[in-house]
Amino acid sequence: MKKMLSVALMLFLATATSYAQKIVYYSTVISNPDKTIDFDFGFYPKTMQYVEPAGQKGYTVVRCAVINQKTAKAFDWKDDKVHIYLKSGKLIRNYTTKAETGDYAVRYSVQPGETHYQEYCFSHKFTLEDIEKIWIVMGDNEIFELFRGEVEPKPKTN
Repeated sequence: MKKMLSVALMLFLATATSYAQKIVYYSTVISNPDKTIDFDFGFYPKTMQYVEPAGQKGYTVVRCAVINQKTAKAFDWKDDKVHIYLKSGKLIRNYTTKAETGDYAVRYSVQPGETHYQEYCFSHKFTLEDIEKIWIVMGDNEIFELFRGEVEPKPKTN
């Protein structure tokens, strides 16, 4: 009996460990019928960090990516917003930074076949476990839901 219990515990721990190691992401594909607009948007909670600058209000930073397909035209991101609905019932969105270039700029262009990584800032402290749903809101009336996915991490190579 004791041996069976040990085996069951080891199986449980192995399963729990492999589940805990999966990388969670949120993504969506946005395209029009003629594929002149055709890109993937990814939101990567693993990169999430809360920053507390001295003398300023803290904020959460999350890395996202726009992956423009080779057949599409150049895509201009025009300070479109990422909205997150938290399990607490609160809806938050990223804010517009003052940066005009670099990781925090909110206006940029992604050429066909290229990927652009961007840091999005939120005036709230939250974690992956707090997230219920995520959307991209483009312009005044285009809303796209991001869908949750999980992948196994790539094995480390020496």
